[in-house]
Amino acid sequence: MSNVRPTVIRGRSAEVTWDRVSCSERLGLQSRYNIIVNESSSQELVINASTSSAPPYWLYALQPYTQYTVRVRYANEYGAAPYSEQVQLTTEPDGNCTFSKYNRP
Repeated sequence: MSNVRPTVIRGRSAEVTWDRVSCSERLGLQSRYNIIVNESSSQELVINASTSSAPPYWLYALQPYTQYTVRVRYANEYGAAPYSEQVQLTTEPDGNCTFSKYNRP
């Protein structure tokens, strides 16, 4: 997989895309892309999704203002390719900031 990158980043979701695998590299019919998303601070597995649709792919249920790493690979009936290099993204703040007397600017 090449050119994995976030294209839209929001507080609780992000769109990720990558270059499609060419027919000559697939060695058979493509059946799915595997996507792994980890929260960077704890390396806790957040999402391990498979999709048969072409990129882009939306990631949901993310936490605001949190850093994640994303890896993608393609797979078919003959096996799976290696995962891409890790790509980092940081979600946006939630936007629901409230101030108390202790944290006023």
